[in-house]
Amino acid sequence: MNLHSSNHSGPLAVFPSTSSPELDSLLLTLRNNVFIPSHIRKSHRELVFRRKYQHNLTGDDPFSVELDTTESIKSKTRESFILQPLIHEVDEPPFMETIHKILAHLRQSETNTDWEIVPDLLREFYVSKRYIKPPQLEKLVRIAAEKDRMGLIINCIRNADEIGINIGHAGVMREILLGCITRATHADWDLRQLSIAMKQAETVYHLSHNSLHTPVDPKTKPDIVGTVMALVAAKAHLAKAQGQDEGSTELGTDTERIERYATSMLDRSAHADLDLKEGDCNKGNEKLLMWLPVWFGVQMAERVLPTKSAVLKRMKGAFNADIDPLIKKAVAAQQSAPKNTRGKLLYDNLVKVLA
Repeated sequence: MNLHSSNHSGPLAVFPSTSSPELDSLLLTLRNNVFIPSHIRKSHRELVFRRKYQHNLTGDDPFSVELDTTESIKSKTRESFILQPLIHEVDEPPFMETIHKILAHLRQSETNTDWEIVPDLLREFYVSKRYIKPPQLEKLVRIAAEKDRMGLIINCIRNADEIGINIGHAGVMREILLGCITRATHADWDLRQLSIAMKQAETVYHLSHNSLHTPVDPKTKPDIVGTVMALVAAKAHLAKAQGQDEGSTELGTDTERIERYATSMLDRSAHADLDLKEGDCNKGNEKLLMWLPVWFGVQMAERVLPTKSAVLKRMKGAFNADIDPLIKKAVAAQQSAPKNTRGKLLYDNLVKVLA
């Protein structure tokens, strides 16, 4: 029996084959047991999941539905699916375990196809109301940065209304901005790649003010806007060092944007998290990842802004009183770490750029 059903949340994704048969099997199970039921009408989902109706699906005349499916925005087809009785607790892969498996595979993957599944997978989780929590989203962003896939993450954020990626958490925003810095470090601070990283950081920062992204705590964190300032200042300095004229975007000149972001950072100083106990290695690493970009950015801005700039004077005051002492304390705390931490590695890279 063919039941009429229309996708209530856009076309159903068709996942290409990946480099892992295990991942392909997991994606197929998710599609059949989680994603397809999320795209059909409520009355048809009740046939699938409510035991008192499931007998209707086991007779000689199977129930089928037709759904729009897509492998890309430009490629849409219609497929027929036979409905099968399902039990959530038995037939749906555990969500957190599923996320861990996917992240583990992406961490090892070197193929484009494996990363191409990410936007559709995020969208299908969103449609099916399986929401990825901030700590897992932070890990995804971190892996993407390590694999030079930040462009894919930025595109997902641009389409947050469809994909459901939420950057309204400070930890997620910090990882995205660190990912932009990673792009520059991987390219040995090549000006072209740094310019791309700067644009990505500014784009994400302004997108974070969209009401789609809740809660809104990144807007109150001075280190976040300070990291955006740092990338603009670094790009302006390196361009100047190469004899180029001051750059500008639709948001203003480099100088105007540095001063604007710096002012926002300084005006939010009441929300600054600068406390650190002597010798606390783990917290010290966290503080380095939060405040190193700002520490770096102030020194870059000093090389670009006019010496009479009132904003620069305020920044140097905050740098000398709070930021530089914190960084020195945090770096010293890393001496007890058994291996180089992310914060220490970033510190070493930024010191070389400042030299």
